Amino acid sequence: MNIGENILKMRKEKGITQEQLADVLCISAGAVSKWETEASIPDIAMLPKIAGFFRVSIDKLFDFTLKESDTPENIIKRVREITVGVNYDDSVVKWDNIKVVSNCDEEISILTDACIKFPNNYELKALLCWYKHLGSSKYTELESHKKAEREILDELSSITRLTTDKDVNNVCYSTMCQIYLVLEEYDKAIETAKKANPKDNYQLGYSQAILTSLLKQGKNEEAEKHVHNTNYDSIMLIYMGIMSTIGLGLIKDEEKLKKINQAMINVFKIFSDSPGPFDYYISESYKALAVINMALREYDESMRCFEEFYNYAENFKIFGEKRDFTSDFVKYADKNKFMYNIPYDYKKHLLLAFDAFEAADANTDDGHKMYMELKKREDFQKFVEKLKA
Repeated sequence: MNIGENILKMRKEKGITQEQLADVLCISAGAVSKWETEASIPDIAMLPKIAGFFRVSIDKLFDFTLKESDTPENIIKRVREITVGVNYDDSVVKWDNIKVVSNCDEEISILTDACIKFPNNYELKALLCWYKHLGSSKYTELESHKKAEREILDELSSITRLTTDKDVNNVCYSTMCQIYLVLEEYDKAIETAKKANPKDNYQLGYSQAILTSLLKQGKNEEAEKHVHNTNYDSIMLIYMGIMSTIGLGLIKDEEKLKKINQAMINVFKIFSDSPGPFDYYISESYKALAVINMALREYDESMRCFEEFYNYAENFKIFGEKRDFTSDFVKYADKNKFMYNIPYDYKKHLLLAFDAFEAADANTDDGHKMYMELKKREDFQKFVEKLKA
């Protein structure tokens, strides 16, 4: 497929006329017509503008990455295989204003081409919007980020008006909720969340019916997979709920915070061998415990937790490279549910946290005082050297 055919298909997919495209590119409608009829090709200087408008790479203007035999199902599977868990570029991470840049260009490119090839497939369109949302964080300037998110929001709203597919709309509503949070439109986020219909297997009654039916049919492995996936979803909901509660500062009691983090560690250890997919969450919980113990002046325990944090983060790194599921629990679960890559440089982030403690006001910040005591220890100094290595 040549560039003229691609421009024609992308223009029609976007629902604009030749005149409208010409206005955007500051050229004549006749020039657009010549491209689409293959009477001429765009000047090389126009290619970045055209690619930018259609949100594709310049390479994609000239040909599709899709094979003729590709189906929407195969395309979605391929995209998910590319990014089960998002790879992150941590080059813009800052301690005082954390911004994590998602690298989703390949997924966006494949799905953009797919939406042109299958213009009436709303599942592809919804998934494309989700990846565009992930990729929109590349705009480190807030207003540019919000503008990009609003454009995605318009696309999602259009999809929900055009389809009644519950699963597609769930993807749309989920993405819309995340965008409304970015836009700080919290009432709309709540309103949108209430529109979503949870999948049947998330509801206790339906879940039990599915499980019983599978067992009655002798489909024990499918039943076990269903239980494992349901348990995984439940564990992650609990974890995210607890982390949100802690993040909002709703729990002030440090002893209670210790118990909560230790409980989460115990739960994850029950369901996963190490190295495994839960090592990331275990490491994060140990990091929280280390800081809490430091605040309580329990420095021996703080150092033990820092070391455990490091060990489990390293184990998760090994798991991300090998992707070897050894636990009886996770080997039956849906592998697409698990992250394989730590979404940031954990050593760098911890060192930044230490720098922040040290830079705090010595007269008013208790964290600074506790940290400076911990810093005097020889084992802590060796630990920092290990992080910097």
